[in-house]
Amino acid sequence: WLESGTTLLIQCEEGEYELEDSYLREHRIRVLSADDPDVFTSAYCEDLLKQYSPAQIIIEFNGMWDLQAFLKKDFPKTWGLAGIYSTVDGSSLELLMTNMRNIFMNQLIESDLVVVNRCPAELNRVPFRKALKLQNPGAQVIFEGLDGKIIEFGTVDEIFYDPRHPYTWGLLSAMPDLE
Repeated sequence: WLESGTTLLIQCEEGEYELEDSYLREHRIRVLSADDPDVFTSAYCEDLLKQYSPAQIIIEFNGMWDLQAFLKKDFPKTWGLAGIYSTVDGSSLELLMTNMRNIFMNQLIESDLVVVNRCPAELNRVPFRKALKLQNPGAQVIFEGLDGKIIEFGTVDEIFYDPRHPYTWGLLSAMPDLE
């Protein structure tokens, strides 16, 4: 989905992992950091365009910032929003849903895609999926296991007749026999 040319990646918080320098060079990615949403003024954004001439800009958003207020900023007319993609750490999903539900879910209301990675096998994904779909019916949700592989992605027949994940096995074994 990336256009050829320079990609400007603006990181708004420090992550657990950094991209390798060789990867950044190979894919012509320039990394900047912004630790305050107020940095994103019209002048700042125009300066980025002049200085880097990016083919695209990716903003790695800080989940503690107010997304709604950020989206209302006066960005340059040439900046189009292609999508909002969110990543959630599945190992802390239940904690987030229990203790920070409103703040946490508010960050996902506008998401086009939510990837829940690092999901332990015993994670009950249903409450999160229901809560998200209630607030954002159009969002696509993907769950990844601890091994980084997508959990139960397939057709209905594949999931019901050839389940690959222990969580799905448990769900299917809990179904009553109607005969």
